Amino acid sequence: MLRIGFALLAVLAFAPAHATLIEYSFESKVLALSPEVGNALGVQIDATITGGFLFDDAAPRTSYVEVPVGVCCQIPNGIATASTYDMSNLVLWVNLGSYVLTARGGNLVIVDGSTSPTIDDRWRLKTPGDGQQVNGFTVDSMGIELRHGNTPLASSALQVIDAADWGFPVPGNRSFNIWFTNGDAISSSLLSMTPTSVPEPAALSLLATGVLGALVALKRRRIAGPRS
Repeated sequence: MLRIGFALLAVLAFAPAHATLIEYSFESKVLALSPEVGNALGVQIDATITGGFLFDDAAPRTSYVEVPVGVCCQIPNGIATASTYDMSNLVLWVNLGSYVLTARGGNLVIVDGSTSPTIDDRWRLKTPGDGQQVNGFTVDSMGIELRHGNTPLASSALQVIDAADWGFPVPGNRSFNIWFTNGDAISSSLLSMTPTSVPEPAALSLLATGVLGALVALKRRRIAGPRS
């Protein structure tokens, strides 16, 4: 919890004034992981894990490309677009047993295949780990990917909320994955992703003050030691 608090303070300190930070919560069902990861972090296959993230809904676009799509199976040529957004303000966390893993920053890539019948739309977010070792494992990165062909994705905004719109629940369609520095990974299928709050600038200031006050109080309590 402390690491989440420090991460939130970092975001609030360096986020530009125009950023629209929206908090989301999510649930995901574990599909695959090694026994070593499961035993160390207290999670098993078919378990439901929970987490959340602070998402910059006004993130700047850093690149845009158009990709020609060739003929396939008598389907005519089309164009798919790929946009990359700077997610420096993003903080992501997930609860695994009694542990909390966190990541911050990264990029969001949106592929809009609405003009190509051979490519689904994709919303792919990848964030680097915070470098902290948790019971022998260090997060290299965490990522979320949504894939569907019904609604075009044209901006950084998280437009796909209803899990039913994400297609069949396989890792490629609606996934939350964790990659560790030793090569291990946890693969899971998203069950839900829900906005829980849209902080106003004044509320963000209060949040920063409250988190900072709690951290200072905890530090003083540790320095003072237990009371007799």
